[in-house]
Amino acid sequence: MIDSPMSSTEFRRYGKRGRGKWITIYARDGHTFAVIAGLRLDTTPYDNYTGHWAPCWQTTDRPPRGFEARHPVGL
Repeated sequence: MIDSPMSSTEFRRYGKRGRGKWITIYARDGHTFAVIAGLRLDTTPYDNYTGHWAPCWQTTDRPPRGFEARHPVGL
């Protein structure tokens, strides 16, 4: 869906504005996370007290305040 790695700043202009049906990318300067089919793929545990700081799937919600929601066209 993308040709090369993108920074969080570049993801702020990716695809279409707003939430997608299946994929939503939340981006702000310095951080990006995605919600895919209801699961969050993120590098921070945010309210998930597992202590894991590697990219992983999260079942907890993350408030999108301060992030711009974008989605791939058609998804």
